[in-house]
Amino acid sequence: MSRRVLKMALAIAAVLALGVGTNAQVGVMSAARSRDVQAIVRHIELEKTAAVDELLGSWQSNLNADLYDAWGELREVAMKAPAWQVYGASLVGDFTTMGKILRGQASAGKYINALSEPQAKQAKGFGEKPGANVFGGVADNLVFTPIAPCRMVDTRGTGARTGLLLVNTNRTFDLEDEGFGQGQGGDVSCVGIPAVSPTAWAVNITVVGPYAGLGALKGWAAASAEPSASIINYGPNVSGGIANGLTMTGCNNCVDDITVRAIGTATHVIIDVVGYYDAPVVSNAAVTRLAGTQVTGIGTTETVVDSAACPAGTTLISGEVDDTGTAGILADFFAFGGVWRAQMRTTSGTMSATAYARCQDTPIQQ
Repeated sequence: MSRRVLKMALAIAAVLALGVGTNAQVGVMSAARSRDVQAIVRHIELEKTAAVDELLGSWQSNLNADLYDAWGELREVAMKAPAWQVYGASLVGDFTTMGKILRGQASAGKYINALSEPQAKQAKGFGEKPGANVFGGVADNLVFTPIAPCRMVDTRGTGARTGLLLVNTNRTFDLEDEGFGQGQGGDVSCVGIPAVSPTAWAVNITVVGPYAGLGALKGWAAASAEPSASIINYGPNVSGGIANGLTMTGCNNCVDDITVRAIGTATHVIIDVVGYYDAPVVSNAAVTRLAGTQVTGIGTTETVVDSAACPAGTTLISGEVDDTGTAGILADFFAFGGVWRAQMRTTSGTMSATAYARCQDTPIQQ
């Protein structure tokens, strides 16, 4: 086995095994690294199911399974994502970033350009109390998507998560579309509910009595710390109360989205989702330089020099050619059938050239 082929095989094995990995290796992508990237992406395309299962399985083994669900949240989107995004996701060591790449909310090329081996998985933030998503940070631009009100929870109904919410008892609920099958007593389907939990939810929350004493309802992101403040207060001789237009952070890639707790007096709870906030699809994606096969011209010849073809998940935007030798000229640079092409015209002696495609990540919608 040649040294380059061995290197390629080891790189593919590293991606699929996703072991401990090393520190980030940042630098300009060489022609050899470019060809390795292409080989790995082709391998993932051919073995998509195995690559996705290895990726998500290795993450799930590092997470608290009672809180996080890499399989349920991300397998469907990972299978839809091009191999380019799967490879980029396999290189990062942060669970949230990995999910954003698969969902088209972060650039795969940025990490493919910077990393040559998978980074060690960072367990920080993904233990027993990982904390909720950040909502309202000045560095994050989130998009609000309104939907027709959808009743995701009604504890007056039937199902495993229904029944009176007893005093000082926590109950978690799933607000994305998997929640329809969780026995939460709400609607059986709705138009517009996302398939993957977003950063935050816009909800109306109702409590239903009557009540014999004073009570309050707390609500917060699943897997985060319980707040000291309530979202609704209720008391004797009333049939209930409602908090309209609440914005609640969720728990992205978690088993459930929010937790509620009754204080003082038991109550029924209704949760209607009216919209959600999430990161936009990447529009300013990274550009990756992918090398074609080196071509050598000898004597008086005219030879075509083609770059690599941009893989699915990227778009050809331009290209360039590197050459060695002075026995000719390079001319007629243009896009041709998905590659960047040049004409190499040698006059005498030997001249070699390698064409590169400049491939920009294509925004993907899940």
